[in-house]
Amino acid sequence: MAVPGEPAPGVGRAAARVRRRDGGRMGEQRAVELVYRTTVDDMTEALRARARHTTQGRVARVAPVFGAVVLGIGIATAILTRGGERTPWLLLLAGAMVMFASHRQPVVQAKQFRELFDEQGESRVVVSETGIEMVTANSTTTLGWHMYPRYLETQGLFVLLSADKGATGLAVLPKRGVTGGPYEVDRLRNVFDQRLTRLA
Repeated sequence: MAVPGEPAPGVGRAAARVRRRDGGRMGEQRAVELVYRTTVDDMTEALRARARHTTQGRVARVAPVFGAVVLGIGIATAILTRGGERTPWLLLLAGAMVMFASHRQPVVQAKQFRELFDEQGESRVVVSETGIEMVTANSTTTLGWHMYPRYLETQGLFVLLSADKGATGLAVLPKRGVTGGPYEVDRLRNVFDQRLTRLA
């Protein structure tokens, strides 16, 4: 899935082959194809990964630490007061809520895309040397490499990010959708390494 934009059907085998020049001779390089349905879990994983590389995300990562400190202070105070009337229930509650909210935030954001995922249905994607063509039930989108110049990899996804500091645009490509066998995932990674900047 691309945000904004997305993948789909109608991408034929002819579109899956790309012409290139190599040493002055014309050759053919087979593109990598993916077929999948984007899920809330995919988007949650992508948002968590993106957060590691944006200012807003890094600030948000401080929240659970702050919550843990507040919760720790509350627990220590409760121990010192031996659970008496001075037990800092407000601190305990505030610390727990901050930790829970910071952990759930990507899930809540991802669920906002659920209706969009349902409308798009199955996505079909072709990744070639010239870019990415995405076709869904209701859209066809072509993405040039300049639109998403960075990428990162998680256990289950390749996540392409736009160049702006907030990485407001992202394309989510689940590895499970790669067709043609397990080695195709390695080929897809190689294409990204050649065209994009890989983020650790």
